[in-house]
Amino acid sequence: ASDVYKRQMLYCRQHLQPGFDSLTTTTWHDLRLTVHAPHALPAFDLRLRHETPGLPTRRGPDGLALPERRLPDPALAERYLLTTADPTLPVRIASALAALQLLSYVHITGSGNQVSFAMTPISVMSSAPAFEQILHALTQIAAALSGAAHARPAAPAR
Repeated sequence: ASDVYKRQMLYCRQHLQPGFDSLTTTTWHDLRLTVHAPHALPAFDLRLRHETPGLPTRRGPDGLALPERRLPDPALAERYLLTTADPTLPVRIASALAALQLLSYVHITGSGNQVSFAMTPISVMSSAPAFEQILHALTQIAAALSGAAHARPAAPAR
């Protein structure tokens, strides 16, 4: 059994506001699988270099711009676009990416002490059959970035 704290967050809410001549629908969603590490991790963003048509990743507000870093394996470098300020991160996480090779959607982010697989409402269905593989890869990434053989449990964020 893994000793990393794991959390699934599949939340989607819609609000319908009737108007005089129209209906306005507002949608909120937070769809992700997350593992927590015992230490702060370097910030990073990993996604497919060539996203599958119809399965784009959600782009966040342009806050922290991170430089692109190439993964050490040419096949991984061709498949994934990795941005991070940490030049050692690509080598540290490369072996964990093998479990994701057959996925048609990949968006992994690292921030604080969390590593998350962030999804859009459309990508949930394509990712759902691989949730176990995804959690395994997230656990490996958290452990590699924690500098430990295995990450230790962390209290869940509240």
